[in-house]
Amino acid sequence: FVVRPPTRYELRKGLKRKRNAAAPGLNGLSYVLYKKCPSILSALHRIFRQIYKSEDIPESWASAFVVLLQKSDDLSLPSEFRPIAITNTVGKVFFSIMADRTQKFLVKNEFIKIGTQKGFLFGVPGCVEHPFAFREALRTATREKRSIVCSWIDLANAYGSIRHNLIQFALN
Repeated sequence: FVVRPPTRYELRKGLKRKRNAAAPGLNGLSYVLYKKCPSILSALHRIFRQIYKSEDIPESWASAFVVLLQKSDDLSLPSEFRPIAITNTVGKVFFSIMADRTQKFLVKNEFIKIGTQKGFLFGVPGCVEHPFAFREALRTATREKRSIVCSWIDLANAYGSIRHNLIQFALN
């Protein structure tokens, strides 16, 4: 496991992956500030090194405000909203570097098998591709008149992204 403080390369790489249009946190600073100002990037790197060495994470990085995003046009039902937490961008960059290091270590040492665990792994096709792979498996089984066994877990919510009529359509 990499135990040295974050490098400038990791900082630039972490920032590059972040969307410019992402909502800034409570401090109001977007990723663009860090991407466009080299002097601020240098200062940020020094801050990251100090925080890593001291293991003292700023409280502002753990503070967030919650925004409710509507799932449909029906605003009368609380179930038609999903909450997202808006946190400071600088903390997200720091923790994305730590997450990247942890992921590399876990995959390299085979604590995570990328053949079975795909969700939340950077650069590994995962959740978005699963419905397409599932649909193709169903289509192939139907076309070749073969049996297929499916296991569905936590379909009641599934991150609120699967509509029940879509499931019924796929089964038909």
